[in-house]
Amino acid sequence: MEKRSTQEADHVSFPTSSQSQVSSGSLSESVRFTIDVQKPTVESLSCSVTVSTNNADLTGGKVAPQIEVTSPQGKTTLIQTTAHTSPPLAAGKGQTSRVSRVWGAVWRPQQSGKHTLGVCMGGRKDLGSLTVDVVSNNPVMRLGEFGSQQGQFNGPKDVAVRGDRLYVADTSNKRVQKFSPSGELLHKFPLGKYCTLPYGLAVQRDGRVVVADPQKHSIFLFEADGTLVKQVGGWVQGQGEGQFDQPWFVCVDKEDNIIVADTNNDRVQVFDKALTYKHKFGQHGKQPQEIWEPMGVSADSRGNIVLANTSFELKKLQVFRPDGTWVSTISSDGDKLSSPRGVAVTEDGHVFVADIDDCCIRKYRYM
Repeated sequence: MEKRSTQEADHVSFPTSSQSQVSSGSLSESVRFTIDVQKPTVESLSCSVTVSTNNADLTGGKVAPQIEVTSPQGKTTLIQTTAHTSPPLAAGKGQTSRVSRVWGAVWRPQQSGKHTLGVCMGGRKDLGSLTVDVVSNNPVMRLGEFGSQQGQFNGPKDVAVRGDRLYVADTSNKRVQKFSPSGELLHKFPLGKYCTLPYGLAVQRDGRVVVADPQKHSIFLFEADGTLVKQVGGWVQGQGEGQFDQPWFVCVDKEDNIIVADTNNDRVQVFDKALTYKHKFGQHGKQPQEIWEPMGVSADSRGNIVLANTSFELKKLQVFRPDGTWVSTISSDGDKLSSPRGVAVTEDGHVFVADIDDCCIRKYRYM
Protein backbone atom coordinates (compact mmCIF):
# COMPACT_ATOMS: atom_id res chain seq x y z
CA MET A 1 0.00 0.00 0.00
CA GLU A 2 1.25 3.45 -0.92
CA LYS A 3 2.68 5.43 2.02
CA ARG A 4 1.26 8.94 2.30
CA SER A 5 1.97 9.83 5.93
CA THR A 6 3.64 13.11 4.97
CA GLN A 7 1.12 14.15 2.34
CA GLU A 8 -1.44 16.79 3.23
CA ALA A 9 -2.89 17.54 -0.19
CA ASP A 10 -4.23 15.95 -3.34
CA HIS A 11 -1.68 16.92 -6.00
CA VAL A 12 -3.06 17.96 -9.35
CA SER A 13 -0.75 16.82 -12.13
CA PHE A 14 -0.07 18.74 -15.33
CA PRO A 15 1.62 17.90 -18.63
CA THR A 16 5.39 17.48 -18.67
CA SER A 17 5.76 20.45 -20.99
CA SER A 18 4.32 22.66 -18.25
CA GLN A 19 6.91 21.56 -15.73
CA SER A 20 9.82 23.46 -17.26
CA GLN A 21 11.93 25.31 -14.73
CA VAL A 22 13.24 28.86 -14.85
CA SER A 23 16.30 30.21 -13.12
CA SER A 24 15.92 32.25 -9.96
CA GLY A 25 17.10 35.33 -11.81
CA SER A 26 14.61 35.14 -14.68
CA LEU A 27 11.66 36.39 -12.67
CA SER A 28 11.23 40.08 -12.15
CA GLU A 29 11.57 41.20 -8.55
CA SER A 30 8.11 42.79 -8.92
CA VAL A 31 6.33 39.52 -9.74
CA ARG A 32 3.59 38.90 -7.19
CA PHE A 33 0.72 36.42 -6.98
CA THR A 34 -2.68 36.44 -5.34
CA ILE A 35 -4.00 33.28 -3.62
CA ASP A 36 -7.68 32.49 -3.11
CA VAL A 37 -9.07 29.46 -1.25
CA GLN A 38 -12.59 28.10 -1.49
CA LYS A 39 -14.48 28.49 1.80
CA PRO A 40 -15.25 26.91 4.15
CA THR A 41 -11.94 25.09 4.52
CA VAL A 42 -12.61 21.92 6.49
CA GLU A 43 -10.25 19.23 7.76
CA SER A 44 -10.18 16.15 5.44
CA LEU A 45 -12.37 17.80 2.77
CA SER A 46 -10.98 18.92 -0.58
CA CYS A 47 -11.13 22.59 -1.57
CA SER A 48 -10.11 24.61 -4.61
CA VAL A 49 -7.10 26.95 -4.54
CA THR A 50 -6.42 29.53 -7.26
CA VAL A 51 -3.24 31.50 -7.90
CA SER A 52 -3.34 34.52 -10.19
CA THR A 53 -1.15 37.33 -11.51
CA ASN A 54 -1.43 40.01 -14.18
CA ASN A 55 2.31 40.55 -14.38
CA ALA A 56 3.49 40.92 -17.96
CA ASP A 57 6.50 38.69 -17.33
CA LEU A 58 4.22 35.66 -16.89
CA THR A 59 1.08 36.23 -18.93
CA GLY A 60 2.47 34.37 -21.91
CA GLY A 61 4.62 31.78 -20.20
CA LYS A 62 4.06 28.10 -19.60
CA VAL A 63 5.73 27.79 -16.22
CA ALA A 64 3.30 26.89 -13.43
CA PRO A 65 3.81 28.14 -9.88
CA GLN A 66 3.74 25.84 -6.88
CA ILE A 67 1.95 26.31 -3.58
CA GLU A 68 3.92 25.59 -0.43
CA VAL A 69 1.60 24.67 2.44
CA THR A 70 2.95 25.04 5.97
CA SER A 71 0.91 23.20 8.63
CA PRO A 72 0.36 24.46 12.21
CA GLN A 73 3.28 22.22 13.26
CA GLY A 74 5.59 23.69 10.61
CA LYS A 75 5.55 20.74 8.19
CA THR A 76 5.63 21.83 4.54
CA THR A 77 4.02 20.24 1.48
CA LEU A 78 4.20 21.35 -2.15
CA ILE A 79 1.11 21.39 -4.36
CA GLN A 80 1.44 21.57 -8.14
CA THR A 81 -0.94 23.81 -10.09
CA THR A 82 -2.44 23.71 -13.58
CA ALA A 83 -3.10 26.69 -15.83
CA HIS A 84 -6.67 27.98 -16.09
CA THR A 85 -7.98 30.11 -18.93
CA SER A 86 -9.15 33.59 -18.03
CA PRO A 87 -10.56 36.57 -19.99
CA PRO A 88 -8.62 39.82 -20.37
CA LEU A 89 -9.05 42.32 -17.56
CA ALA A 90 -11.07 45.41 -18.42
CA ALA A 91 -8.90 48.36 -19.35
CA GLY A 92 -9.11 51.54 -17.36
CA LYS A 93 -9.19 55.00 -18.89
CA GLY A 94 -6.05 55.57 -20.91
CA GLN A 95 -4.90 51.97 -20.44
CA THR A 96 -4.69 48.92 -22.65
CA SER A 97 -6.38 45.67 -21.70
CA ARG A 98 -4.38 43.28 -19.54
CA VAL A 99 -4.36 39.50 -19.52
CA SER A 100 -4.53 37.77 -16.14
CA ARG A 101 -2.95 34.34 -15.68
CA VAL A 102 -4.77 31.96 -13.32
CA TRP A 103 -3.63 28.56 -12.01
CA GLY A 104 -5.64 26.12 -9.93
CA ALA A 105 -5.07 23.21 -7.55
CA VAL A 106 -6.96 20.98 -5.13
CA TRP A 107 -5.95 20.98 -1.47
CA ARG A 108 -7.14 18.48 1.14
CA PRO A 109 -5.88 19.63 4.58
CA GLN A 110 -5.46 16.74 7.02
CA GLN A 111 -5.65 18.71 10.26
CA SER A 112 -7.38 21.75 11.68
CA GLY A 113 -5.65 24.99 12.61
CA LYS A 114 -3.89 27.86 10.83
CA HIS A 115 -2.04 26.95 7.63
CA THR A 116 0.12 29.27 5.53
CA LEU A 117 -0.06 28.98 1.74
CA GLY A 118 2.84 30.58 -0.12
CA VAL A 119 3.61 30.80 -3.85
CA CYS A 120 7.01 29.72 -5.14
CA MET A 121 8.27 29.65 -8.71
CA GLY A 122 11.59 29.35 -10.50
CA GLY A 123 13.57 28.86 -7.31
CA ARG A 124 12.01 31.90 -5.62
CA LYS A 125 9.66 31.83 -2.64
CA ASP A 126 7.48 34.40 -0.88
CA LEU A 127 5.83 35.52 -4.13
CA GLY A 128 2.50 35.80 -2.35
CA SER A 129 0.99 34.19 0.73
CA LEU A 130 -2.27 33.59 2.55
CA THR A 131 -3.10 32.30 6.04
CA VAL A 132 -6.04 29.90 6.13
CA ASP A 133 -7.81 28.73 9.29
CA VAL A 134 -8.90 25.14 8.67
CA VAL A 135 -11.86 24.16 10.85
CA SER A 136 -12.45 20.73 12.35
CA ASN A 137 -14.80 18.34 10.57
CA ASN A 138 -17.30 18.20 13.43
CA PRO A 139 -20.48 16.17 12.89
CA VAL A 140 -23.29 18.05 11.19
CA MET A 141 -25.89 16.05 13.08
CA ARG A 142 -26.14 13.87 16.20
CA LEU A 143 -29.09 11.55 16.53
CA GLY A 144 -30.30 9.77 19.65
CA GLU A 145 -29.29 9.15 23.25
CA PHE A 146 -29.26 6.26 25.70
CA GLY A 147 -32.62 4.60 26.26
CA SER A 148 -35.19 2.18 24.92
CA GLN A 149 -37.81 4.61 23.66
CA GLN A 150 -38.36 5.46 20.01
CA GLY A 151 -35.35 7.38 18.69
CA GLN A 152 -33.13 6.22 21.59
CA PHE A 153 -30.37 3.60 21.41
CA ASN A 154 -28.62 1.06 23.58
CA GLY A 155 -25.32 -0.09 22.07
CA PRO A 156 -26.00 0.67 18.39
CA LYS A 157 -23.66 -1.49 16.33
CA ASP A 158 -24.32 -0.84 12.65
CA VAL A 159 -25.94 1.60 10.24
CA ALA A 160 -27.08 1.37 6.65
CA VAL A 161 -28.42 3.91 4.16
CA ARG A 162 -30.77 3.22 1.27
CA GLY A 163 -31.93 6.32 -0.57
CA ASP A 164 -33.12 8.85 2.02
CA ARG A 165 -33.62 6.25 4.76
CA LEU A 166 -31.28 5.48 7.63
CA TYR A 167 -31.33 2.04 9.28
CA VAL A 168 -29.81 1.54 12.74
CA ALA A 169 -29.01 -1.82 14.34
CA ASP A 170 -30.04 -1.00 17.91
CA THR A 171 -28.35 -4.14 19.19
CA SER A 172 -28.91 -4.18 22.95
CA ASN A 173 -32.53 -3.11 22.43
CA LYS A 174 -32.77 -6.07 20.02
CA ARG A 175 -34.28 -4.06 17.20
CA VAL A 176 -33.63 -2.16 14.03
CA GLN A 177 -34.83 1.41 13.77
CA LYS A 178 -35.44 3.04 10.43
CA PHE A 179 -35.67 6.80 10.07
CA SER A 180 -37.54 8.74 7.35
CA PRO A 181 -39.91 6.93 7.18
CA SER A 182 -40.47 3.84 9.38
CA GLY A 183 -41.17 0.47 7.76
CA GLU A 184 -42.43 -3.05 8.42
CA LEU A 185 -40.74 -6.45 8.57
CA LEU A 186 -40.82 -8.12 5.15
CA HIS A 187 -38.75 -11.29 5.60
CA LYS A 188 -36.58 -13.10 8.10
CA PHE A 189 -34.67 -16.35 8.31
CA PRO A 190 -32.77 -18.10 11.14
CA LEU A 191 -28.96 -18.20 11.17
CA GLY A 192 -28.41 -20.37 14.24
CA LYS A 193 -27.56 -23.44 12.13
CA TYR A 194 -24.49 -21.66 10.74
CA CYS A 195 -23.59 -18.62 12.87
CA THR A 196 -22.85 -18.27 16.57
CA LEU A 197 -22.64 -14.47 16.53
CA PRO A 198 -24.11 -12.90 13.36
CA TYR A 199 -22.88 -9.32 13.55
CA GLY A 200 -22.07 -7.36 10.39
CA LEU A 201 -24.58 -7.60 7.55
CA ALA A 202 -24.79 -6.45 3.92
CA VAL A 203 -27.25 -7.07 1.09
CA GLN A 204 -26.31 -7.50 -2.56
CA ARG A 205 -28.42 -6.17 -5.41
CA ASP A 206 -29.92 -9.59 -6.16
CA GLY A 207 -31.03 -10.02 -2.55
CA ARG A 208 -28.22 -12.29 -1.40
CA VAL A 209 -27.19 -11.63 2.20
CA VAL A 210 -23.60 -11.45 3.51
CA VAL A 211 -23.04 -12.03 7.25
CA ALA A 212 -19.87 -11.61 9.33
CA ASP A 213 -19.44 -13.90 12.34
CA PRO A 214 -16.44 -12.90 14.52
CA GLN A 215 -16.76 -15.95 16.80
CA LYS A 216 -16.47 -18.35 13.87
CA HIS A 217 -13.91 -16.09 12.15
CA SER A 218 -16.01 -16.47 9.01
CA ILE A 219 -17.98 -14.69 6.32
CA PHE A 220 -21.20 -16.34 5.09
CA LEU A 221 -23.05 -15.78 1.82
CA PHE A 222 -26.76 -16.71 1.80
CA GLU A 223 -29.48 -16.73 -0.80
CA ALA A 224 -32.39 -14.40 -0.04
CA ASP A 225 -34.36 -17.35 1.40
CA GLY A 226 -31.57 -18.30 3.83
CA THR A 227 -29.92 -21.10 1.84
CA LEU A 228 -26.18 -21.15 2.48
CA VAL A 229 -24.17 -20.45 -0.68
CA LYS A 230 -20.62 -20.28 0.69
CA GLN A 231 -18.56 -19.86 3.85
CA VAL A 232 -15.03 -18.42 3.91
CA GLY A 233 -12.75 -18.65 6.95
CA GLY A 234 -13.19 -21.05 9.85
CA TRP A 235 -12.58 -21.65 13.50
CA VAL A 236 -8.81 -21.27 13.25
CA GLN A 237 -7.69 -17.68 13.08
CA GLY A 238 -5.19 -16.90 10.34
CA GLN A 239 -3.48 -14.18 8.39
CA GLY A 240 -3.53 -15.83 4.97
CA GLU A 241 -5.79 -14.95 2.06
CA GLY A 242 -9.39 -15.66 2.95
CA GLN A 243 -8.56 -16.24 6.62
CA PHE A 244 -9.76 -13.96 9.41
CA ASP A 245 -9.21 -13.04 13.02
CA GLN A 246 -12.58 -11.78 14.26
CA PRO A 247 -14.18 -10.11 11.22
CA TRP A 248 -16.92 -7.95 12.73
CA PHE A 249 -18.25 -5.91 9.82
CA VAL A 250 -18.79 -6.34 6.10
CA CYS A 251 -20.19 -4.29 3.21
CA VAL A 252 -20.74 -4.55 -0.54
CA ASP A 253 -19.76 -2.00 -3.18
CA LYS A 254 -21.60 -0.96 -6.36
CA GLU A 255 -20.39 -4.10 -8.15
CA ASP A 256 -21.42 -6.35 -5.22
CA ASN A 257 -17.79 -7.01 -4.26
CA ILE A 258 -17.67 -8.07 -0.62
CA ILE A 259 -15.42 -5.93 1.62
CA VAL A 260 -14.49 -7.31 5.05
CA ALA A 261 -13.04 -5.49 8.06
CA ASP A 262 -10.61 -8.16 9.33
CA THR A 263 -10.41 -6.58 12.76
CA ASN A 264 -7.67 -8.35 14.70
CA ASN A 265 -5.49 -8.67 11.60
CA ASP A 266 -5.61 -4.86 11.16
CA ARG A 267 -6.51 -5.10 7.49
CA VAL A 268 -9.29 -5.16 4.89
CA GLN A 269 -9.97 -8.10 2.58
CA VAL A 270 -11.90 -7.78 -0.68
CA PHE A 271 -13.81 -10.61 -2.40
CA ASP A 272 -15.91 -10.73 -5.55
CA LYS A 273 -19.70 -11.13 -5.39
CA ALA A 274 -19.34 -14.93 -5.18
CA LEU A 275 -17.02 -14.62 -2.14
CA THR A 276 -13.85 -15.46 -4.07
CA TYR A 277 -10.73 -13.70 -2.75
CA LYS A 278 -9.43 -10.70 -4.77
CA HIS A 279 -6.95 -8.68 -2.68
CA LYS A 280 -6.18 -7.23 0.74
CA PHE A 281 -4.64 -4.06 2.18
CA GLY A 282 -3.69 -2.62 5.53
CA GLN A 283 -0.82 -2.44 7.99
CA HIS A 284 -0.99 -2.06 11.76
CA GLY A 285 0.02 1.37 13.05
CA LYS A 286 -0.92 4.89 14.09
CA GLN A 287 -0.02 6.74 10.89
CA PRO A 288 -2.89 8.18 8.79
CA GLN A 289 -2.59 5.44 6.16
CA GLU A 290 -2.25 2.60 8.72
CA ILE A 291 -5.04 0.56 10.29
CA TRP A 292 -5.71 -0.38 13.91
CA GLU A 293 -8.63 -2.66 14.82
CA PRO A 294 -11.00 -1.75 11.98
CA MET A 295 -14.69 -2.29 12.63
CA GLY A 296 -17.33 -0.54 10.53
CA VAL A 297 -16.84 -0.49 6.77
CA SER A 298 -18.79 1.07 3.90
CA ALA A 299 -18.22 1.79 0.19
CA ASP A 300 -19.37 4.82 -1.79
CA SER A 301 -20.57 5.05 -5.41
CA ARG A 302 -16.99 5.49 -6.66
CA GLY A 303 -15.69 2.43 -4.85
CA ASN A 304 -13.92 4.37 -2.09
CA ILE A 305 -13.87 2.48 1.21
CA VAL A 306 -14.68 4.18 4.54
CA LEU A 307 -13.32 2.40 7.61
CA ALA A 308 -13.92 2.97 11.32
CA ASN A 309 -10.82 2.38 13.45
CA THR A 310 -11.77 1.56 17.04
CA SER A 311 -8.50 1.26 18.97
CA PHE A 312 -7.81 3.60 21.87
CA GLU A 313 -5.02 5.20 19.83
CA LEU A 314 -6.94 5.74 16.59
CA LYS A 315 -10.68 6.40 16.99
CA LYS A 316 -11.20 7.92 13.55
CA LEU A 317 -12.71 7.23 10.16
CA GLN A 318 -10.38 6.60 7.24
CA VAL A 319 -11.06 6.83 3.51
CA PHE A 320 -9.23 4.56 1.07
CA ARG A 321 -9.38 4.13 -2.68
CA PRO A 322 -10.50 0.68 -3.94
CA ASP A 323 -6.87 -0.45 -4.23
CA GLY A 324 -6.14 0.49 -0.60
CA THR A 325 -4.47 3.87 -1.20
CA TRP A 326 -5.19 6.18 1.73
CA VAL A 327 -7.14 9.34 0.82
CA SER A 328 -8.07 11.12 4.04
CA THR A 329 -8.98 10.84 7.72
CA ILE A 330 -12.26 12.10 9.16
CA SER A 331 -12.17 13.21 12.78
CA SER A 332 -13.40 16.08 14.94
CA ASP A 333 -12.08 18.29 17.71
CA GLY A 334 -15.51 18.60 19.32
CA ASP A 335 -17.98 15.76 19.96
CA LYS A 336 -15.28 13.16 19.44
CA LEU A 337 -15.97 9.57 18.51
CA SER A 338 -16.01 7.34 21.58
CA SER A 339 -16.49 3.81 20.26
CA PRO A 340 -17.33 3.88 16.54
CA ARG A 341 -18.78 0.78 14.96
CA GLY A 342 -20.95 0.62 11.83
CA VAL A 343 -20.63 3.27 9.11
CA ALA A 344 -22.76 4.09 6.07
CA VAL A 345 -22.04 6.53 3.23
CA THR A 346 -24.90 8.56 1.73
CA GLU A 347 -25.36 9.73 -1.84
CA ASP A 348 -25.29 13.40 -0.81
CA GLY A 349 -21.72 13.32 0.53
CA HIS A 350 -22.15 12.42 4.21
CA VAL A 351 -21.30 9.42 6.37
CA PHE A 352 -23.26 8.09 9.35
CA VAL A 353 -21.42 6.44 12.27
CA ALA A 354 -22.90 4.33 15.07
CA ASP A 355 -21.22 5.02 18.43
CA ILE A 356 -22.09 2.30 20.95
CA ASP A 357 -20.61 4.01 24.04
CA ASP A 358 -22.29 7.36 23.43
CA CYS A 359 -25.49 5.60 22.28
CA CYS A 360 -25.85 7.92 19.32
CA ILE A 361 -25.48 8.22 15.56
CA ARG A 362 -23.21 10.96 14.18
CA LYS A 363 -23.33 12.38 10.68
CA TYR A 364 -20.14 13.82 9.13
CA ARG A 365 -19.33 15.64 5.93
CA TYR A 366 -17.48 13.19 3.74
CA MET A 367 -15.95 13.99 0.32
